[in-house]
Amino acid sequence: MQMIAGLFDKMSRVRSVAGRSRWRQFLDMARLYRGRGRLGPSEYFDYRLFDAGQAVVADDYAGYKVSSEIDKKWNAYTSWIITGDKLLFYSALDGFRLPRPEIFAVTHPIGRHCGMAPCFSSASSLAAFIREGMTYPFFSKPIFGSFGRGAYNATGYDSASDELILAQGERRPVAAFCDEMLEVTRKRNKALSGNIIQQALTPHPEIERVCGPNISGVRVVLLLRDTQPEMLAAVWKITTGDNFVDNFSEGKFGNMLGNVNIETGEIMRVQRGIGIDMEEDVAHPDTGELLTGFRLPDWDRLKETCLAAATIAPELRFQHWDVALTGDGPVLLELNVQGSLDLVQLAAQKGIYEFLGS
Repeated sequence: MQMIAGLFDKMSRVRSVAGRSRWRQFLDMARLYRGRGRLGPSEYFDYRLFDAGQAVVADDYAGYKVSSEIDKKWNAYTSWIITGDKLLFYSALDGFRLPRPEIFAVTHPIGRHCGMAPCFSSASSLAAFIREGMTYPFFSKPIFGSFGRGAYNATGYDSASDELILAQGERRPVAAFCDEMLEVTRKRNKALSGNIIQQALTPHPEIERVCGPNISGVRVVLLLRDTQPEMLAAVWKITTGDNFVDNFSEGKFGNMLGNVNIETGEIMRVQRGIGIDMEEDVAHPDTGELLTGFRLPDWDRLKETCLAAATIAPELRFQHWDVALTGDGPVLLELNVQGSLDLVQLAAQKGIYEFLGS
């Protein structure tokens, strides 16, 4: 009942904002659900497909129910492993001499390694390293994980209290942190546990000026149609407030999206929030800087890096790269498949089928 009440509330608000009757909205949603994009009611509202302009191109949008079908069309399942296993992914980047964050340490119950970074399989040995051998600041994340879950950003160590100092001003006892890093995930094979502790990147000075000190990464979408990769779209994932990860998460935590001109790196449009509550072309809430019209630095280097990286896994032909723009140049963070099609569709106000040309 609560879900139905929420749906009718949105329909009432759309009628007030866009002048589209509830009956017309219902017919729109039914048609789009039966279409090739299998869009659900929430996606109808999130993408503002009730707007007159958006309704014209609504058939080009894809819902989450068909994202796996699109992925299967372009990507071989046998190559997915490189996108989920961050240690394997970083090792591949090393082999292709592509930029990645420096790894300070790895935690894993059966002792997996990456390069020369030490691997810790006990909480006590990791704790000794954090107290005496760690480089600060650092960023930690699960080897197998997504959406920023389980991530930490530590700026230093307080020996008096034996605590890690986190970027948000919080503190975490070293013992508790190390126990968590070595905890074996109960729902999965223990080989799929573990964490990477790596260099905490800092943004390019120009990005820091307009967005603050946290990484605002770029999601780059590539397609290998024949033998040469091409860049289809790019989205700037803009951090705000105390957010140290740039996940948009439907705008729940205040982060923003910028639609990037892939030729020049210029931000053509900025969005905060989604659906009826979406705001466009607003200034950054922390710095007051207008982001529309801003040109991302080192854009040509980013394009060159991503196009070179596309050949790592040639059987993955529809690729979604996360890239950090730092003072030292672009740094590759992750490669995704089924890579949150909503980011591109929201930022560009265009459906993914228009990008794919099919």
